[in-house]
Amino acid sequence: MIDYRFSFIVNNFTPIISMNKILEMFKTDRNEFLVKLSSFNNSAREICQEELILKDNYLYISNKIKERWLDILFGKTEHIITYTKNQRQVMIYLMLFMQLEELSVFHFQDLLFVSKNTILKDIKKLRDHLSQYSIKIIYARKKGFYLTGKELQIRAIAYSFILSFFNENKSKRLLYSYLLKNNYNIHDKVRYYFSKIIEEYSLIVVPSRFEEMIYFISILLCRLKQNRGKLGIENQLLLEKLLMYEKAEKFLSHFKDLENSKEELCYITVLFMICTQGDVKDPSLDFLMDCCSEIIYEIERLAVIHFDKFKKILLELFYHLVSAYFRIKYGLKITNVLIDEIKIQYTELFDLTQLSLYPFELLTKKAIPQEEVGYITLLFGGEILNQKEKGVKKSLKALVMCPSGISSSAIMQSQLKKLFPQLNFIHAASINEFYSKTFKEKEEIAMIFSSVPVKTPKTLYIIKPIMNQLEKNLLIRQVQEDFLSQDILVPSVNELLDSLVPYIELKKGVTRAQLYKLLQKKINKNLKAKVDDRPMLSELLTKDTVKIVNYQENWQSAIKLVAEPLREKHKIDKCYVNAMIQKVNHY
Repeated sequence: MIDYRFSFIVNNFTPIISMNKILEMFKTDRNEFLVKLSSFNNSAREICQEELILKDNYLYISNKIKERWLDILFGKTEHIITYTKNQRQVMIYLMLFMQLEELSVFHFQDLLFVSKNTILKDIKKLRDHLSQYSIKIIYARKKGFYLTGKELQIRAIAYSFILSFFNENKSKRLLYSYLLKNNYNIHDKVRYYFSKIIEEYSLIVVPSRFEEMIYFISILLCRLKQNRGKLGIENQLLLEKLLMYEKAEKFLSHFKDLENSKEELCYITVLFMICTQGDVKDPSLDFLMDCCSEIIYEIERLAVIHFDKFKKILLELFYHLVSAYFRIKYGLKITNVLIDEIKIQYTELFDLTQLSLYPFELLTKKAIPQEEVGYITLLFGGEILNQKEKGVKKSLKALVMCPSGISSSAIMQSQLKKLFPQLNFIHAASINEFYSKTFKEKEEIAMIFSSVPVKTPKTLYIIKPIMNQLEKNLLIRQVQEDFLSQDILVPSVNELLDSLVPYIELKKGVTRAQLYKLLQKKINKNLKAKVDDRPMLSELLTKDTVKIVNYQENWQSAIKLVAEPLREKHKIDKCYVNAMIQKVNHY
């Protein structure tokens, strides 16, 4: 994707803009801008056979580039536009949320290219969905369609819809085009000033949260121009004490047409807190650091483990828990596409993590969503696996990059360490860190494992943060072919066939291709992702299987006593109890 700042040039009211103004806008030197301009012109020529022309220190913008700006920005020409039912309903809600105009059925039809009946059905479905949150879509002749309900809940739904909208470019393009049409370039202005705050204060942002937050703040600022409902925001004193409050104030100062009430400043502070890494230097967050310690001690007790690098896991948990605290407290839920895979592959650890988060539940006064539990499970799981991989001699250096945050990076790196103990894995880096000039180990890296495509001359393997067994085997083979000993390779299906064909006769009608498919199926049969059908901890620990006593002489007799209800129900036998005691003795 091209540099978003070109939107300031393309959407400029005049077709000519000076180089000095451009360099000030881009905060860069002439040579670096010329590289960006060349990249832009390559994209523009592909889309509309036009380019921005630099002549005598002025840049000239043609009408055709202005007309085709969206195609150039998203790198694709849209011909026939169709939107799914879900995309239409989400966009209708976001239009109602922004209130950029008095909305009628015609406005929805005009944007979404569907009939009046389809729009009315979508509005009915949307009303049904919103009723569970006590939000209503009202129609009045003078005002058109608009939303009513608690303002914080209306915003929380808009935030969740923005997250669901980011699965494909078509949705982003739809929202961006609506913003561009009705509010000039609010999206690009938000992105520009938020990026400046990040750079000025060296904030660490989870890359996957950055784009989502830019769009949400953009539509929120649109709403603030039209609607100033009372928020009733909790913990306002805490929010005003946060170091982030000053940064939110500075950010909003660039939007002169908004009256920045303290409540709105607090809300923007919350948004900044949920997409950035927690600041250990902020004394207002000490209560969360204490909570992290309690959680770690609890998971150590429940899982009967000891974290060697306590400070490391404490900081990593703190970085995640800060954003999680503000998300949960203000109802801004996140998605976790890995949650089902986590619950299958790390069932016991997920259950134990959920139990260990009790101190966090007391702080938030709310149940911790499974998506949040999943990310923290990955964090603990990654550290546990790392401790098991100590003392192995390593040579080649490999880098792990995952823009989904610390938790996903940790589990991804620990899985890779288990698959390739002979590789020396460098700490998981963000994409920005990798591209920065300060990243000194770049030249020493032999390969990169990433969950997203990255421009690099190094050998790149794009993998999922959590892989099933088949994906792991395919990755092992590929890395072995590229870097490691050929002697230990598992032969491919083609290699097996090449070895067998000289010694066998194929029956009439049987082809090599059919034999290939059969062999491939047999080899991969046991490698496919398995669904864990073992009972969940919550299924075993029911009221009639839990035994509470005030005192026991020693831990061995305590284990025997609490195991009695499970033995009586034939869920376990005596040897299982003895095995538990032996396991504790072993550790």
